[in-house]
Amino acid sequence: MSSRDPLRLLTRPDKWFLGGGNRLLYAPPFPLHRGVPGLWDTAHYYNYAVTPLFSYALLNEDSKEIPLRLTDSSWRPDRWRRRFSSPGGGIASSEEAFVLPFDVAFCSVTIRNTSAKRRTLRFVGWTAREHRPDQTEWLSESATHKDHAVWSHHLRPSQRSELKVGCAFGCSGPGVRVSGRLSEGTSPLPAWTHTPFTEQVRQGPLPVGFASGGVTPEGVMWIALERAVQIPAHGKAVVHLGLSMAPSWARLTTLLPKKRVASTWISDRIFTAWAPPSFTS
Repeated sequence: MSSRDPLRLLTRPDKWFLGGGNRLLYAPPFPLHRGVPGLWDTAHYYNYAVTPLFSYALLNEDSKEIPLRLTDSSWRPDRWRRRFSSPGGGIASSEEAFVLPFDVAFCSVTIRNTSAKRRTLRFVGWTAREHRPDQTEWLSESATHKDHAVWSHHLRPSQRSELKVGCAFGCSGPGVRVSGRLSEGTSPLPAWTHTPFTEQVRQGPLPVGFASGGVTPEGVMWIALERAVQIPAHGKAVVHLGLSMAPSWARLTTLLPKKRVASTWISDRIFTAWAPPSFTS
């Protein structure tokens, strides 16, 4: 008797909602960025709006962005799968996005080299947060680690009490560089050219650490994770990108097994153990 996956019967191309049955929910009612890699539209944590989650870009050997265009979308209750292609050819990607039960928004990105030569690309995942101290939204306790950034996110919407959330944003693989930069402006868009890192990567790897100095102490805090990705001819590489949230930083560090308490992003091993069955099938 053959088994049947009931979730496969619910597959649709026109949905995008993700949740793990806990505090974090990605269900923007009117998404503006469904065609953008990653999860950029508004999510909710304890019914507090969090905008955005994250996006990512692929840079070629000249540190120029490889445009990615959405070609296919497939949703089911446990995951959202999309495929992207580059207009110039040679590179294609696919991603599977989840919100895991312990409040981690997670993307597994497969990058395919369709050319006959070896490619060395740069993968950059990034997020952005409004930073207006003691107003409606700001960051504190920010720090960079080997392969992830951590911070406390303060949310104080109008006529609501303040919520402090522990956050960690990380990337799998070796040689990850973690950088944070405060920039003027508001309402960040998921466009690599709008980030303060665009000019920096043309001069070399991103500087490590948070830089919060500027003309004013307010603006948008951009946080980026950068690493090299080597892909053989007609081969592929996989990169995992995740954003973890918890009621406090202390709680955040206890979400993973004790042996991994210092690493708040979900490693390949841990993700395999916790991922929905559809990812490993």
